[in-house]
Amino acid sequence: MGCSNSKDETNETNITLPAFNTDVQEEQQIRILSEMLVNENKGDFRNFYKVEETLGEGSYGKVYKVKQRITNKTYAMKLIRKDIETEESNKNFLNEIYILRKLDHPNILKIFEFFSDQKYWYFIMDYLPEGDLYTEITKMEYYDDYLTAKIMKQIFSCISYLNKLKIVHRDLKPENMMVASKSEDDISIKLIDFGTACHINKNNLLHNVVGTTFYIAPEVLNGNYGIECDMWSAGVILYILLCGDPPFYGKTDEEVMKLILNSEPDYVNGEWQYVSEEAKDLTKKLLEKNVKKRITPSQALKHPFITKTLRIDKKDDKNINKHDKISLQNHLRNFNSKQKLKQAAVAFIVHQLGNSKKVEKLKKIFEEIDESGEGLLSKEELKKGYVKFFSDNLSEREFDEIMKNIDQDGSGEISIEEFLRATLDYENIATEKHLKLAFEYFDKDKSGNLSPDEIRDVLGLTGNKKKAEKLINDIIKEIDSDGDGLVSFEEFKKMMKNNKEILANNDN
Repeated sequence: MGCSNSKDETNETNITLPAFNTDVQEEQQIRILSEMLVNENKGDFRNFYKVEETLGEGSYGKVYKVKQRITNKTYAMKLIRKDIETEESNKNFLNEIYILRKLDHPNILKIFEFFSDQKYWYFIMDYLPEGDLYTEITKMEYYDDYLTAKIMKQIFSCISYLNKLKIVHRDLKPENMMVASKSEDDISIKLIDFGTACHINKNNLLHNVVGTTFYIAPEVLNGNYGIECDMWSAGVILYILLCGDPPFYGKTDEEVMKLILNSEPDYVNGEWQYVSEEAKDLTKKLLEKNVKKRITPSQALKHPFITKTLRIDKKDDKNINKHDKISLQNHLRNFNSKQKLKQAAVAFIVHQLGNSKKVEKLKKIFEEIDESGEGLLSKEELKKGYVKFFSDNLSEREFDEIMKNIDQDGSGEISIEEFLRATLDYENIATEKHLKLAFEYFDKDKSGNLSPDEIRDVLGLTGNKKKAEKLINDIIKEIDSDGDGLVSFEEFKKMMKNNKEILANNDN
C-alpha cells in the first residue's frame, strides 16, 4: 500500500486494511501486537471527541485539537477528504494507517483510532502543540552541535527502526517532524506523515519518484532505489542544521534535481568554516551518491559526531530515586501475561497514555538502557540495564523468563510500549476512566457486555477454531461471575483488580 503500481514494488494497492492474526496453538503464543490497538471506530467521532479548535489546514483537509470525552485527554484529529474522482487519497490515508498502526517507537507519531463517513477520514493522533521542526529551525539562527546531534540521533533511530521492519519513509524533511518537547538544552521530535511510506523487499527496488525536491536522493531521481534513500534525506537535514541552507539550491525544481544528480555540496564557504570536522565527515557520508558507500543508520548512531557530542556523565539516580528503583525492579520481575484479556486491556491503556507525564521518567530510563539508540531493547541491553539500575545479577533462566514475559509480540526485542506495560505502576494507569475507555473500545456493538466474538476480536484469534473457542470459554469462565456467558463492565473491572492489584481512585 502507498507504493506505485510497478510490478517490482511489493506492496498491495487495494484499500482494505489487513487484519492482524494470532494463530492459536497454545495460550502462550497469543501475542498483543501493536496493530491490535488501532482500529476503525464505526461510531460518529462527535460522540467520542469534542472539537476545540482548528490547528491547521492544507489541500488534504484540516487538523483539529480535540478532547476525548471519557478521559478529557487532548489529541489531534486529522481530517482528510475522500477523493470521489480517484481512490488515490483513500489509498494514501489507509497506507498511513496500515504503516503507523504497526509502529512502536519513541520518536514516531502514535495513532489511536480512526473514523470515516461518506466525505472524510478522521484520524486521531498525538497532540504535539510545539509545531514542526522546520518552523523551529526558522526561529533559530543556528543549532549548536549538541542540539543538532540530539535531533539527528532521533532521526537515525527512526530510520534504523523502520529499516528493521523493511519500511522506507520516502519523504523525510523537517516539515514531517514534529517537536514533541523542547527546552534550552534538549529537544524531542516525532516523525510523521507516512502517506508515501511503504514496505520494501530487500531484493526489489522502487521506481516511482516520490518525495520533496530538496530532500530527494539521486537514486530516487534515477528511478531505481531502495531503503538507503532515507539516509540521504537525513543528510540534507543535517546539512541545513549545520549551515542554514540546503546542499543543493536552485530557482526551480528542475535546477535542484540537476544539481543533486551532477554536483557536490559546498563544505568550505560560509558557515562551513565554523563546522567541526566530525560534523562535516558525517554529512559527507550521508550525502554520498553511491548507495553502497553511504553510511547506514546503525553506523551513523555510532559516528563520533553523535557519540562524542552527546556524551555526558550520567548517574543512575538522575532519573530514578530509591523508592522508584524498588518499584521498577518489582514490576520487571513480577510482570506476567497469563491473563490474556487483562494483558490486552493494559496494552490498550498504555497505548492511550501517549505523552503523559506518567510515562516520561520511564521513557528516559528506556533511552538510557537503549545503548544502540535504535528505539528497541535487545536482551543484552535489558540485562545490562537491569544490572546497572539494580546492582542485581539474575540467573540466565530468570532473565529469560523476564524477557519472554515482556516481549509480548515475540520479536526478540523490547519496544517502548512493551517496556511501559511491564514497568508502569498499575495504580497510576488502571483508573476508572481508563478502564471504561478500554472496555468501550472492546465492546464493539456497545451492548454493555463483552461477547465471545468480541473477546476473539480483542485477542485477534485465528487458526484452530476449537482451541480458540476453548481459550475464550476459559477466559470468560474465569471472569463471568453471574454465569451469563458475557463479561460486564463490573466483571471486567474485577478482573483488572485481581492478583492484589488495586483500582486507583485518582483519575488524573
